[in-house]
Amino acid sequence: MNIFSRAVAKVAVHKKKLGTLAVGHAFNETFDHIFNYWIYIPVIALFGTVKGGFIMTGASFIACYLFIIFYDWAGIDWLGIEMLKESDFGPDFLQRQKTKSKVAYFFWWPFHQIFRLIYWAQSKGGVVAFIILSIYRDPFITVVFLRRNKFGGLKLKDWLIFSSSVILGNFYWTLRTVVIISIAKWSFALMSYLFLLFLAWQF
Repeated sequence: MNIFSRAVAKVAVHKKKLGTLAVGHAFNETFDHIFNYWIYIPVIALFGTVKGGFIMTGASFIACYLFIIFYDWAGIDWLGIEMLKESDFGPDFLQRQKTKSKVAYFFWWPFHQIFRLIYWAQSKGGVVAFIILSIYRDPFITVVFLRRNKFGGLKLKDWLIFSSSVILGNFYWTLRTVVIISIAKWSFALMSYLFLLFLAWQF
């Protein structure tokens, strides 16, 4: 068996987990990109900071709660969050690949960086993890990571974490979006002014 065949065989052993994570992260990143940029910015631009912020906070609550319902119903760890909670050093599966298969670890590397960020935040304390995940990820990932149970719905404490994450995350994204819109408007006004000066200089 040549080197290529051995590499394919090693990857094939873990293809189900790799495939699940690849599809899960691709879908999650695509959804977040569309929600944060293609929906969030137009809504804030059309309805303003306050009204638009409330609209997107409500939309975020509904979308993330539907993700939680589907996640618990499917019982599939398609983002690797439950694996991350298995060990103090990251997913047990990932740790084993570091010595067993360099090829499998190569394919795991992008997901491992996300795991390292989440674990670093968690190691600093629940509050730090809550803030970082709420701002840089979303309420769905935040509550799934911080809750104690696995695929078991939301308890009272989980609801408090989820609701607070929705508020904090959308407060940050609303302010961030307002800044982006303001910069875009200022840049457009500046370019228009320079263009008019150029026309005046030409004629």
